[in-house]
Amino acid sequence: MLFKNCITENGVCDIAVKNGVITNGEYDGEVIDCNGLFACYGFLDMHCHLRDPGFTYKEDITSGLKAAAKGGFTSVMPMPNTKPVCDSPDVVNYILQKSKPLGVKVYPVAAATEGQKGEHLTDFEALKESGAIAFSDDGVPVCSNSLAKEAIIKAANISSFFISHCETPELNQNGKVTPESEEAMILRECEISKETGKRVHIAHVSTAKGIEIIRKAKKSGACVTAESCPHYFCFNETEVSGTNFKMNPPLRTENDRLAVIEGLKDRTLDVISTDHAPHTPEEKAAPYNKAPNGILGFETAFAAGYTHLVKTGRLTLSELVYKMSKKPYEICGIKGGELKEGMPADMVFINLSESFVYKKEEILSKSQNSPFIDKELYGRIKITVSNGNIIYDERK
Repeated sequence: MLFKNCITENGVCDIAVKNGVITNGEYDGEVIDCNGLFACYGFLDMHCHLRDPGFTYKEDITSGLKAAAKGGFTSVMPMPNTKPVCDSPDVVNYILQKSKPLGVKVYPVAAATEGQKGEHLTDFEALKESGAIAFSDDGVPVCSNSLAKEAIIKAANISSFFISHCETPELNQNGKVTPESEEAMILRECEISKETGKRVHIAHVSTAKGIEIIRKAKKSGACVTAESCPHYFCFNETEVSGTNFKMNPPLRTENDRLAVIEGLKDRTLDVISTDHAPHTPEEKAAPYNKAPNGILGFETAFAAGYTHLVKTGRLTLSELVYKMSKKPYEICGIKGGELKEGMPADMVFINLSESFVYKKEEILSKSQNSPFIDKELYGRIKITVSNGNIIYDERK
């Protein structure tokens, strides 16, 4: 394929693809005029939920990856809270085999402890060998300090890493993760990283103090990376209007929202992930205190970032792309993240000037639990390409 007249960070150019790889000019297949479209490397979501196996009434691998492709994601890392839990090579293989024909590349995150029970570590070596890229108990924090330390060390020793869901249950209030609950666990993980010299990744950071803890830890030499999500820089707690605004950790204060933006700007927060977490309308129709945590994220992540960060002057377009593409690939050790010769042809083409209102009837996920419904966003994904194949085409 030849994608002509693309707008890139380095100016207008043609992008040639042959045998699924970006080349220096040779191409096979059709020629596509991308005049007016911004082109960048496909996004990598380091934190999402495909609900498959076990909860396919919420989402399955097919519907989830269609939604991901619509959002410009060419690679995703689904979390292990499936049924059965992704704590064995069999479940990893199931996820990989089911996702293989669908275009978006899937890198499963395996459970750090058996059944996510926080008692015994899983077989990290066997899970990595089967295709798991990282380890986490996701929404269930590893409360034991010694077990968390062992998980961080063990993952690093096999060239992988541990992703920490930062929550300290005894500091929660009425089932809500307080700022103190999140921050205490962030501090623990940073201290373990400093003590051991091993890498840890902090998931969905939402508080100003948590960001400051990570900032200081990085300056003191801790091998820590961290992510936040669009909802934490787009909304604050005063904007909660129903269960589509309920997630874990919850929306915080305006000061916290601004701190997330500053953390993204100064690279304390390395990555923007989605925490894509589908739930059915029936589940979200429950009373607020009983409804499940989680919102959709794939289809709106880039547009939310472009609208609320780039168009407001908080981040440059290059910085947003770095957070969603180059840096995640770098952290994960996956080849990709840059539009250059020899890279897999995983690309996204975007009309930055086009606005759209996110409507329920356009959602490709099985679920509809998004706080962005009926919100106007800028930056419409037009084409997503994986290994040189078009996997999403808004023009058709």
